[in-house]
Amino acid sequence: MQISAWIDKLTGQQRMVEDLTQKVSARCEAAVWARIKDAAPVMDPAQARGYIRARAALVLNRELAIAAQGIAEITELITENVRRKASEAIVRQMTSAIATQHPAELRRAA
Repeated sequence: MQISAWIDKLTGQQRMVEDLTQKVSARCEAAVWARIKDAAPVMDPAQARGYIRARAALVLNRELAIAAQGIAEITELITENVRRKASEAIVRQMTSAIATQHPAELRRAA
């Protein structure tokens, strides 16, 4: 019985991390794009990823705090997992947007 409760708790936490990650990264998308749209397209891909990650940090922390408000079960470990996964998701979203909207710049940088 204890193992079953532990598994339920673990899967519930995993779902919470996934849901919060999706919610936070979606809420950050427009604000991060506004911060990086001019500079990131002319950078090489590795530099652009680091730039996006750095410029997204403030927005990400703010949106994570808003999203986590009122969730009693959230722990520091869950918060850090969401922060890491949301940051990765934002970098993927932004690099994809750059590749779609600025293909010539991306080819030049590569």
